[in-house]
Amino acid sequence: MDLRRASCSSACSTSYAPAAPRSGPLVAARRLASRRSALPVARASPYDVFDAMDRQFMEMDRQFDAMQRQMDREFESAFSRAREAERQALSDSAAAQRSSSRQEQQQQLRPYYNNNAPEVDITRQEERGAGYYRYYERIQITGGGGGRAYGSATPAPAAAVSLSPTAAGPGPAVLLGVAVVVGGYAALTAAFARNYQLTNYAESKRWLLLALWPLLFLFSPKFREQFSAAVKGQRVRATGGGGAQRPDGL
Repeated sequence: MDLRRASCSSACSTSYAPAAPRSGPLVAARRLASRRSALPVARASPYDVFDAMDRQFMEMDRQFDAMQRQMDREFESAFSRAREAERQALSDSAAAQRSSSRQEQQQQLRPYYNNNAPEVDITRQEERGAGYYRYYERIQITGGGGGRAYGSATPAPAAAVSLSPTAAGPGPAVLLGVAVVVGGYAALTAAFARNYQLTNYAESKRWLLLALWPLLFLFSPKFREQFSAAVKGQRVRATGGGGAQRPDGL
């Protein structure tokens, strides 16, 4: 009985003994897979996408600010030139009027003779203004001793040709009006670009709307409402069940 148990125990012990570790490609692959599974895996966060979008928006805002400053400098220079041209025109007109009055006073010739000698009175006058020039000359001869008075007017010289405003070129008022229109367009465009995020339009249509906003403002009531609110710095609430989604339609 003891011998049978001993043989059984020895047989059982040899049959259930653990196998010796093997070395080969399969074992190496399993070890590499276990090591890879133990390494931490970095997961992408949704906030990374929003951070990238914020950086892009900040860069676009900086570009718009630089563009607005450049446009402000250019329009300020244009306004300065228009004001200088207007002051120069007013100064030239005032100088021409003073010169005309001095010439009228200095060129009056009134020689006096005895009672039988005639009296000659010569009056010349010049008028200059924006786009025109006029010359007048009046000669009056009065006979002495209660004689008859003779008067004659010489025709204006060739220089007394009135210049039309179109021939003289655009006046300061026209230049000032053009500068005001261009400045208003630039200011409204910059305000709309700065407050574009307050509208309900998609970001992909920003440049198209900035380029075509005058036409859309005239023909699209919805765009007119969005544009007016954005220029005033007010957010337009989306109508409908979409909530925060931005419709692509105008």
